[in-house]
Amino acid sequence: MIYVHIKKELAKFETDIRDLCLAFFPLQNLNLGTGYIIAKKGTPFNNKKNLNLGTGYIIAKKGTPFENDIIVKDYYTGPLTGDRLTIKSELKRQLYNHLSKLTGKTLLWGTLTGIRPVTIATKFFDLNLGTGYIIDKKGTPFGARIARAYRLYGRAMRAPVSLGTPFENAKNDKLNIKNAVCDELIKKELKKEYYISDEKADELIEIAKNEVQILNRNEIKDYKDMYSVYVGVPFCKSTCLYCSFTSFNIEKFGKYVDDYLETLEKDFATRIEKIRESENKGCPQISNNIPRPQIQKLQPLTLYIGGGTPTSLDETAFEKMLTIIDKYVDRSKCVEYTVEAGRPDTITKEKLLIMKRHGVTRISINPQTFNQKTLDLIGRKHTVKDVVEKFKLARSLGFDNINMDIILGLPNEHLFQVLKTLNGIRKLKPDSFTVHSLALKRAARLNFELDSWTKNYYLAGLGNRMMAKCYIPEGKREIDKMFKWSRRLADFLHLQPYYLYRQKNMAGNLENVGYAKLGKECVYNIMMMSERHTVYGFGTATTKKIFYENDGSKRIESEEGYKSVIDYCKSFETI
Repeated sequence: MIYVHIKKELAKFETDIRDLCLAFFPLQNLNLGTGYIIAKKGTPFNNKKNLNLGTGYIIAKKGTPFENDIIVKDYYTGPLTGDRLTIKSELKRQLYNHLSKLTGKTLLWGTLTGIRPVTIATKFFDLNLGTGYIIDKKGTPFGARIARAYRLYGRAMRAPVSLGTPFENAKNDKLNIKNAVCDELIKKELKKEYYISDEKADELIEIAKNEVQILNRNEIKDYKDMYSVYVGVPFCKSTCLYCSFTSFNIEKFGKYVDDYLETLEKDFATRIEKIRESENKGCPQISNNIPRPQIQKLQPLTLYIGGGTPTSLDETAFEKMLTIIDKYVDRSKCVEYTVEAGRPDTITKEKLLIMKRHGVTRISINPQTFNQKTLDLIGRKHTVKDVVEKFKLARSLGFDNINMDIILGLPNEHLFQVLKTLNGIRKLKPDSFTVHSLALKRAARLNFELDSWTKNYYLAGLGNRMMAKCYIPEGKREIDKMFKWSRRLADFLHLQPYYLYRQKNMAGNLENVGYAKLGKECVYNIMMMSERHTVYGFGTATTKKIFYENDGSKRIESEEGYKSVIDYCKSFETI
């Protein structure tokens, strides 16, 4: 057990403290709280019943049953009142130093534990990289430091630089020099603020630049005045070992498919009325280019159908669903229409033709691994051969934007097995592929059976009980080599990294990265992961995110949908 003492004034940062501690102590139990109860040697722990989370601890002295527990305390000496962001940043830096000294470890991501680290880097860039960089406004988290850095740059280039002014007059022959200088300054700030490694700082800067270049394309640049639509299909053929998404076995719950599709249509019809009301009230996320009284259909920038596995529906139900979507969605301004086909054992020629008829432009066919033993172990009901055949079938029918997902850190997979998977990807040459680090999700079967899996199987980046005493620094572990070989494959296929996100309890404390050919990126992923604009979710297990921006600051209001198919259907029975 790891006991972490939190001063009462810092209780509001409990989540940040917990996440950073878990990065240093993966797969360990944490007990966080504001006080201690000292138990003398040899005395019974009679007051255990009072040890509620956040109220106290038992510190066991030498000779007591808990003498090997780790106590984390006295790690912060900074201010307790003042600006919240300043206190949080200093708290995480001091805690990081304390834990690093305690464990002898350093972390590639430093103090960063959030889902969206790329948003930190994008703040440094103007949304028009053709003209250069822009300095953050005074008062933003990096305002003073950026201003100082850019004034240094201005002196080096013998050009005046003022706070808030873009480098519009930079000469083309100096642009690359300027970018290189600014990249190094940004990298220096990231390392100073977050203790991030050179490798991850470079990765963030590269992805941030690629992201804003994508957002500057003519067909996308007005994204703030638009929105995306996500449709959830909560059915799947089976639940994978690592999966925590809301999904219902299609064989057992197939009897609800018709009711679900009927409810989905009611959902669209009802929500369009509400969106029209938002339009009339001047909602900042509904395009003013749409005549307000005549809104009959949604006009999203991107349309994404996920799940579950949408293609787990049979051909009749699948076409009925796409027909419903066609009825309520106008794709005239839509830059992409994605269907998460996912499981190759659910893909048929007829379903691919249905998608073609309904204007789907991007699909995913996800192998996760090209090792059959692993597929069987994690509960995937398809073969490696299925992946190859369905990919080639989709290509033959004209799909020119196909994504493939793989997961690193799957049970009993070493570098050799991952190289086999990467070789399979190389032969198929997808237009994009996403590299996931296995995440230990709270509701996944892997989490519930963790003791058994870590005892009997090798989990790269998560560890094995028999290897618990073997510490290898981050950056030199087998999971790190897997990621580096994945990046080499992306470079070989001319795929650029364009979005990144992180999750709790990830193998190796690493990240998920999406790579794509130029023009084949999933814009929806950028909008969702970077929280760029409003996303309307339809169906179960979806989230509505309303984006508001005013004077450079943004606010997002989220609303979770129904998790249960039955509850979702019942909610519209009276409509």
